[in-house]
Amino acid sequence: RLGIKWYEIHGHFPAYGNYHPENMDSWVSGHFREDQTPITVSMIRNTIETLHKEGIAAFPYLQVTGDGDEKLLPPEMTSCRLRNRRGQEWTAWPGTRMMNSDPALPFGKDIARQIDGIVERYGEMDGIFLDQPCYNFIDTAHHDSMTAIDNQKAYMCGFNYYPHLEHLSARLHPEKAIIGNGPYCVGLMKYLDGVMAEGDSYLCDLLQYYTLGQKPMFFLMYEYDDAHIELMFQKALLCGAGFASYPSAMPSKDLFDLYMPLLERMYRRRWIFEPDPLTLPVGFLGNIYRSERGSYLIPLIRNMSRLTSRNASEGEVKVHVEDVEKICCCTLTCPGSAERELDFRKENGWLILQPDSGLAAGLIELYLA
Repeated sequence: RLGIKWYEIHGHFPAYGNYHPENMDSWVSGHFREDQTPITVSMIRNTIETLHKEGIAAFPYLQVTGDGDEKLLPPEMTSCRLRNRRGQEWTAWPGTRMMNSDPALPFGKDIARQIDGIVERYGEMDGIFLDQPCYNFIDTAHHDSMTAIDNQKAYMCGFNYYPHLEHLSARLHPEKAIIGNGPYCVGLMKYLDGVMAEGDSYLCDLLQYYTLGQKPMFFLMYEYDDAHIELMFQKALLCGAGFASYPSAMPSKDLFDLYMPLLERMYRRRWIFEPDPLTLPVGFLGNIYRSERGSYLIPLIRNMSRLTSRNASEGEVKVHVEDVEKICCCTLTCPGSAERELDFRKENGWLILQPDSGLAAGLIELYLA
């Protein structure tokens, strides 16, 4: 009903830092702590089966470094806690401490166990949702033989990801996928099949350059009021990205119905790598892509409102691509409206058209002969 294609199975684990419990018949969620419903392996398998019946891919949650429960992990894991330049432990999530998962440390060895275990236990899953590949802290409690700070040995925790993602990738690829939430550097894209931009729209602006139009990106807004849902869709339209669906968004289901047809036309879009392919008038944001059909796609979002007394002229959209002379038809589709043709002209290698007055969001498609 809200366009769900894949689903992050979250909260299935007994503790942050232990995503594959063994020798336990049941446990309660280490994330949804107020919910004391017993969780079992069969419950998780039933969840995966239910998702598959609805045509939705299932991605259990996993971290390979970072958060570790401060009370529920084995005692030997305490030695793996990070310390900052003042020698202090710290946390990024309530009830946890930041952990170092170097493969030589107890926590890192257990992460390797968990990777093997979760892949073998849930062979029917479609992949892994990798959370928090964004941690790249200085850890003064350990050293990596390369990093130093304040004239002391230290550990750059971003190094933690590479051995574990190499391991996870070898266990999953090519049959299954890894979707990562906000990777801290482009190097991690070697292992990720898609990325999530979570919480703030600026992450879409950053992470789109990590994917370079070759891997999907998904935008998740924390707020789910009507205005934020539309902001999510408009940012997804600009970046050719996917979007998030959750029950709290049901009051805005009409926005899903209005924007999804536009986003579906952008599936498998590719970037245009030409020097100056698109010029936009003041007051608009936009981008240009090549569709899987071979046409050009130009999402447009108005980002400026003017006083009612000002000139209503919208300016012109100008397109300069190598096969501009082959463009034979130009259309505009707005949320809730049917596709319709736009007038255009060609001058000195440019295609020029004028957006509609009052356009808030839309998708221009340029068809080639």
